[in-house]
Parts: sequence; structure tokens; C-alpha cells
Amino acid sequence: MEYTAQRCLNARRKPLATCIAALFSLSTPAAMAATTWTVDTCDGGSSAGNLNTYSGNLRFAVAHAALGGGDTVDMTLLKCGVISLSTGALNISQKDLTLKGPGIDKLVITGLYYDRVLNHTGSGSLYLESLSIVEGSVNATGVDARGGCIYSAGSVIADHVRISYCTARTDRSSKGGGIFTNGSLTLWQSSLAYNSVSSSSPPGALDDAKGGGAFASGGLTALYSTISNNSALGLGGGYAGGLFVEQSAVNVSGTTISGNHASTGIGGLWVAGNGSGSTIIQNSTISGNSTGGETGGVYVNSGIVNIVFSTIAFNTAASQNGHSPGLDLGAFFGPIKVVLQSSLIANNLDTSTSTNNDLTTVGVDASHTVTFSGAKNLVGATSVTSLPPMTTTGVCPLLGPLRDNGGPTLTHALLSHSPGLDQGDAGSFWFDQRGFPRVSGSAADIGAYEVAQNDIIFNSSFEGCQ
Repeated sequence: MEYTAQRCLNARRKPLATCIAALFSLSTPAAMAATTWTVDTCDGGSSAGNLNTYSGNLRFAVAHAALGGGDTVDMTLLKCGVISLSTGALNISQKDLTLKGPGIDKLVITGLYYDRVLNHTGSGSLYLESLSIVEGSVNATGVDARGGCIYSAGSVIADHVRISYCTARTDRSSKGGGIFTNGSLTLWQSSLAYNSVSSSSPPGALDDAKGGGAFASGGLTALYSTISNNSALGLGGGYAGGLFVEQSAVNVSGTTISGNHASTGIGGLWVAGNGSGSTIIQNSTISGNSTGGETGGVYVNSGIVNIVFSTIAFNTAASQNGHSPGLDLGAFFGPIKVVLQSSLIANNLDTSTSTNNDLTTVGVDASHTVTFSGAKNLVGATSVTSLPPMTTTGVCPLLGPLRDNGGPTLTHALLSHSPGLDQGDAGSFWFDQRGFPRVSGSAADIGAYEVAQNDIIFNSSFEGCQ
């Protein structure tokens, strides 16, 4: 089993723009661009520039780019490091627009908590490359709040972008602390961290907070990215501290979702597919997410679910109520077909009872079924009796702490004597989550991390099993 994202990772010398075009069936920004506008100052105040030279400050470039879309705003020559939008959000009415920076650590665009940073009202795609967007804020009263740093009526594609310290607050419905998209969200080697969404609407008012990191109405692709330490808090409900995806066209690959929190339900990732669409989670780690409600890690309600070479561990829930703190598969809207292959799901804890429960299927009856295929998994504790063949249960996986083990994202190493060592099936997967060779011993390891044969791994430092 091999998906497009894995093939692109395998071809490690392939240019990034070519990979993105192949993955998302998009033309590259250069191919679309009609005009390139050069930003030559970090002034973030009133619009100022020169139409004859297609240059000026960021507001000038965006204001004069073609409304039909395709233009590029080039900030790659800037040396000043920070653009402070002191006069409010940057309004982007173009159908498609590219904002290109000099590097994720070389340029920060900030809203100073006065307003959101980018307000894209066009119907196409807002393409962001090589920059950071921070400290945007929407504080509303009597109306819904959408997108603390970035709002898009279309779709957002973030390529080497950091979105952090963004907030969306209201006494009504609040969605997307970092990003809200009415279309799809694509993250490529990007991060969503320390964003929050909150609602002070009282219980029973049907207003809640969803998607601390991001709320995507039209699907999600997260490749080699990090979604961490985001939160969703609400008196009437706080859901999906990390990511909320309304339509289930989801591909999460080479990505870590960790440390996110929701006050009511789904700490890490909520895929609300209403029983349709597909969800792919491969070569990824979902760890250390928490909720005051039922599922700390992942809740998926797609018609088709593929979880391959992934690690779902150390997620917690305060009120299990029949749901797993780790992976919860909801069949309320129809049957679900699940491929569970060489994945590690363990050490997910119900804190109200101090018991582990790693995998559940809910809403199952004669017409709402969950069927499994695949093989060679490790599932610590579950009441599900129809797991794929050669699935090991009831054992401690012996995982190291979540940390930098190489590669672009944090992972859990398998320690010596782990029952997951050499027990997986690589199939056509050539690399693990870190980009290291997938098979190092006699066979692939289970989970997102492959132990190299020359690794020295000590069991004296591991995350214990309850």
C-alpha cells in the first residue's frame, strides 16, 4: 500500500514545487503568476509603493495584485525580519494569491493581537511560502469568530510556514484559532502551535469552540508537519484542540500531532466525515493530546480509514464513556472500512478510571458496522474483538519519550526488547516518519519509528505502561 505522499518522500531529490504540484494537482505558483510584486520595506502601515516598478510595502503589493488571481507577492529580499500590521488585517480579495517570504525563521508577519493577520475573501487558494504568521486575534461579541490569524473563504496552502500564538474568541460559535478555511487546508513542512479557540456561550446554546489549531471545512492534507500545543475551550463545548476537519478528505503523512487540548472532546484530530470520504494517517505520530471529555487522540467518522505505520500513544481523556482516549472510530452515519497496518496504538489513558483503552468502535449495530483489514499491529488494550490478523494486544510497547530522534518532526523511539521490533510489514514503504530507511532489521518495525541496527537504546528511560 503506497500513497502519493509516500512516493514523493521516496523521491527525495525531487524539487519541492514538483512534489506539491503532483500531490495536490496544482500548477506551481511560478506557472500561475502573471505579475510579481516586490516588497522592499517592512512597513506594515498604510499602503505605499510604485506602480511603475511593481514594488512597495506589503499592503501596496496585495492591494494592486490582479483580482483574477495568479500574482505573486515576493518578500524574499527583505532583511528586516518583522512586518507589523499596525493598521489591521491584510485584506486579500484576489481569487488566488501567493505570499512568498525569505524563510520561516527570517520573516514574521504579526497582527500584534489587534486583528487577524490575513483575511482572504477570494474563492481560490491563498498560497503561503517560507514565512511565519503570529499573534493574530479575533475577539468578537454577538457574532461568530472565524480564524484568529488566517481566514479564507477558499483554501489555504502553507509551504514551510509557522502559524502560532493566534486566538479566536467570542460568546457565540468560534472556529479555527490559527486558521479557518471554507475550503481545504494543506500543510507542507509547516507548524501550527500555541493557537487557541474559545467560546463563552453557555451550555445548551448550541454554540461551541472547534479547532484550536485549525478548522478546515473542505478537507486536510498535512505532510511532514507539526500540530502542537493548541487548545479549544468552551463553556458550551470545546472540541478538537488540534484540528477539526468538517469534510473527510484527509491525508496526514509524516506528521506529529501532540500536546493539544480540548475542554470537552477530541484533543488532537477530529474528522467529522458523516460516514463518507476517506482518511489516511500514515508514518505519523499522535501523542500526548488530552481532553476533559471522551477522546484525547483521534476521532474519525469517515467511510474509509487507512492507518499505516503510525503511532497513537499517551493520549488522555477524563471521561471515557465508552470511547477510547486514543483512537475512536464512529460508525453513527454508516459502515466504516478500516485498514490497520503495522501501527502501534497503546498507553492511551482514561484518567477518571486510571485504565488504558486504546481503540474503540462506537455507534456499531446491524447497519453501522466497522470492518478491519490489514495485519501486524500492536494494540495495547481494546474491547474490539475483530482486529486484523497478527495484531499483538495486551503488551507494553516500550516507547521512548516524544523527542527529536532525527527528521523534521518529533517521534517515539522503540526501545530494546520492544514487542514492536521487526514485527511489521514494510510493503512499498521505503522510509519511516523521520525519512530513515523503513527496514533495518529482519523486517520493518511497527509504528512510525524504525530502529536502526546500530542504535543503542536503553530501557532505563521509557514512558511506562499503566
